[in-house]
Amino acid sequence: LLYTIKFEIVMSDISSLPDEEILALLHSGSLKHYSLEHHLAPSRAVQLRKQYLLADHPDSVRNSVPFEGYPHYDIATKSCCDGVIGFLPVPLGLAGPLLINGREFSVPIATTEGALVASLSRGCRAVSQSGGIQSTCSYFGMTRAPLLKLPCIQTCKAAADWFSDPSHVTQITREFESTSHHAKLRSVTPKQAGKLLFIRVVAATGDAMGMNMISKGCEKIIEFLKTVEVFKDMIVLSLSGNYCVDKKASAMNWINHRGYSVNCEVTLPAKVIASVLKTSAGALSELNFSKNHVGSSLAGCIGWFGSCHLSIINYE
Repeated sequence: LLYTIKFEIVMSDISSLPDEEILALLHSGSLKHYSLEHHLAPSRAVQLRKQYLLADHPDSVRNSVPFEGYPHYDIATKSCCDGVIGFLPVPLGLAGPLLINGREFSVPIATTEGALVASLSRGCRAVSQSGGIQSTCSYFGMTRAPLLKLPCIQTCKAAADWFSDPSHVTQITREFESTSHHAKLRSVTPKQAGKLLFIRVVAATGDAMGMNMISKGCEKIIEFLKTVEVFKDMIVLSLSGNYCVDKKASAMNWINHRGYSVNCEVTLPAKVIASVLKTSAGALSELNFSKNHVGSSLAGCIGWFGSCHLSIINYE
């Protein structure tokens, strides 16, 4: 009993203990490293977690990861990353200026890829000297597609048909939008595959990317469907059935869109191509067709026959 009382006193005031005693609690299993932020200042919690997790690996390259001087641990450990042991500083370059719709932008690029910023700046210079880019942006909404399993294909067909009734869509819209002030349901499209039913939900999510927001709304829809007769025997296999489609190249997203769709246009004069890009319009056109169209076709690329634009998108 005395040991229990003493242990509870210690656990209630961990911040007053020296580092050695906190590490002893971690190694004994009495304290879990993921709960350190509940007891300690964020920077101290990160330092002790790093010492604890890497204690058996003194030669690991991870010991060289810096942890001091990062000003946002209080935000990062609450909503951005779990089990934080430090941060990785990445060089930041500035590409541009880039002229878009009559406005100039400088583009910050965090990268470890040599010559990337210089290459981007050369492209920006060619674009700006050609009068700039004209662009349009359309928002189509974020998606999530829960996966349900019904007892038989007839029941699955009836469940899919249930969504064709506007009054039913009104009901699930009310349920979905009750979970957020920002989420607005745009459409619900069922897709049957045998006894499996994929429900592709499209919603506007305000200024947020919105995956957590729309997932929460889909959970509310599923709860409601459990009260509907045709769905009473369904099994929820997954909140996401890969029919969204999230983080994967797909014809679905290319045709029906997901998130934002941006269209850009620029006409590069031959003299700019020659002076800035050091080539000719004919050579550039031939390369574009041979590489981006023929090469991409042979590779079976989905939707976009482009060059290495993802090097830029991934680093932004």
